[in-house]
Amino acid sequence: MRNFWYLAVLTLVIGTLIIFLARFGNFHHPPHSHPSGLIMTLGLIGPFGRLLLDAVTVAAILGLLRKDSLEKTAWAAAGSSITNYTWTLFRLLILIGLIFIPFALLIGLAVSILGANKFILIFAIGFYLVLIKYALADPLVVVENLGAWDALKRSWEMTKGHFRYVMGCYLFLGLGAWLIIWLISLPFPDADNEMSLPVEFASHLIDSLWIVLSWSMYVRIKEAEAQA
Repeated sequence: MRNFWYLAVLTLVIGTLIIFLARFGNFHHPPHSHPSGLIMTLGLIGPFGRLLLDAVTVAAILGLLRKDSLEKTAWAAAGSSITNYTWTLFRLLILIGLIFIPFALLIGLAVSILGANKFILIFAIGFYLVLIKYALADPLVVVENLGAWDALKRSWEMTKGHFRYVMGCYLFLGLGAWLIIWLISLPFPDADNEMSLPVEFASHLIDSLWIVLSWSMYVRIKEAEAQA
């Protein structure tokens, strides 16, 4: 339970920075006016800043989860993990994004040719390749000190034979996340097509839970490997 509060505080701090980048990067200035230098800078660095902060989040949370094996306090473990693994995790996120681009283009092509109701197979294959086969990449970087590309290859190998387990975990948390976001959004209707702050913070907390899930899957599959 104590780890959850560490997790919540980390999410609050880093999520606030991400929301700041998103809100100011998408600042709507009046017609015929020129945005300030700060707004232009935030708009340019926003996507990369978000990726970097996502990498920091992953590193910090996995550091928290490893604190016992590192024999460090929670914050010391999180800080050490941020220092050692942020840039590798940043490269990992970029690699996964690059891998996802052809899949996204393929979906777009399938939709335009076959119609929106006939690309389920393509989507399922892409979901399997990108989410399930690379589900363990983040903990592999932090726990086994692998580089970004090596973590992707190792995740691909480790997930062989564990399709139903990983898929079940994703579906369980995914459906739960959708339900939580829907319930939280009811008292906070959208304003100018932007999510309310409570909903945004809830979505960041759920992102953090995805990281915890990847850690749990890694530990369980690693134990299964050891017993085999």
